[in-house]
Amino acid sequence: MNTCSITKLDSFMIDFLEIKPSKQLEFLNSTINSSITYFKTAYIFIDETNITDIKLLFDNGYNSIINIGYEFVAKIHSMLNILQISDTSQTNKFKYEESAQILFGSGIFLNIFNDLALNIFNEKINEYMNMIKILDTINENIFTKLCNDKNIFSLNSKINNFNHYINELILQMCKIKLILKYTYIHI
Repeated sequence: MNTCSITKLDSFMIDFLEIKPSKQLEFLNSTINSSITYFKTAYIFIDETNITDIKLLFDNGYNSIINIGYEFVAKIHSMLNILQISDTSQTNKFKYEESAQILFGSGIFLNIFNDLALNIFNEKINEYMNMIKILDTINENIFTKLCNDKNIFSLNSKINNFNHYINELILQMCKIKLILKYTYIHI
């Protein structure tokens, strides 16, 4: 798995502070729509391929979600937090707070997807340890097939979890969109 790092958002947040609250809300709604569009493309689909292709699909999906998905979640949380302060309407403040509570926090987001990747790495270590223990007692071809089957099952499970979290993120974005649907700022 390639290493990737999350996006720096300092300039984004500073620039966001400088625009009027009505434009901030407009930009938030646009970002939510863009995030829904992105997450709709982030699913990992597999077919009857070999284990290497499935691993590559997962790695590519993971790298994309850590870079792009994290950026969307962190930006939306930042915008909601800034709007809670910049928008003077008490009613709107409750909407922003409710929206922020619906969406995975950016730390939780990272933990969810990093745990999926870490589990694959740990399973690989266990696989190698098991190989060392039983190579002397079992036919190597049978053992290799069992390991491949186990890896395929494990990756399918991780991909299902990955896609489940994508579903959750899209649901969260849609709920936020509904909450903010009738939010107006008269500034």
